[in-house]
Amino acid sequence: MTGHKGLTAFTGREALSALGKKNIDLLLLDIGLPDMDGFALMKQISEDYADIPVICVTARDEVPDRVKGLKGGAEDYIVKPFAMEELLARINVVLRRFHREQNIYHIRDVEVDLAGAVVKKGGVPVELTNREYELLKILLANQNIALSRERLLDLAWGRA
Repeated sequence: MTGHKGLTAFTGREALSALGKKNIDLLLLDIGLPDMDGFALMKQISEDYADIPVICVTARDEVPDRVKGLKGGAEDYIVKPFAMEELLARINVVLRRFHREQNIYHIRDVEVDLAGAVVKKGGVPVELTNREYELLKILLANQNIALSRERLLDLAWGRA
């Protein structure tokens, strides 16, 4: 993976605000925040935004801090200073691992298992045509993104 786009927040409050407004794939969290405890923020993020993986990026290099970070919900923990190539490699690994695991979606009483190509409503399998299933996958892949009718049709009918 290349071409990552970043969003910067200098405080825990700024980060929480951004999480509520933006589509975030991964969070790099410095434990040493000026306005709140980074471990407490990570706990809140893992409870409120469980679909966003966190990598701790910090100067705290003691084993108890690393363990606390990993037990607290971090997918990885990297100590400053570090090589940018290593950070990018760790980001790619976490994103690859995280998105591989994201094969089952729950929306109210509907469950979509992309790996098994099974859709259930209230635990009962739902029969979908191939086109309906493809459209559902497109909508899941583009959550919180407004797609024009034309773009949606292009994606669903393979014209794009």
